[in-house]
Amino acid sequence: MVRFVQFQEEVYNMLDGLAPGDSINVCEVVVPESIDVFIKVVCQYIYYHQHDDISMDKIEFSADYRKIYRRPGYVKPVHLSRHFYSK
Repeated sequence: MVRFVQFQEEVYNMLDGLAPGDSINVCEVVVPESIDVFIKVVCQYIYYHQHDDISMDKIEFSADYRKIYRRPGYVKPVHLSRHFYSK
């Protein structure tokens, strides 16, 4: 159990440190025996962060689960904070 928690913490730290627009090649950061657990931990991370603020960046897998991307989130423009006809 302790080893899993340490592994999970390392994966979460790696994902937290991923800058918007960057990606991780799964095969380069995980030994083949741990890929299944790694993917499940990343899925757990995505699940726990799906309800974060709407402007937050999003973690996504490629279609074949070999790459992980941090997609930039939506940032509401300041000039659109009020409707154009309001005073």
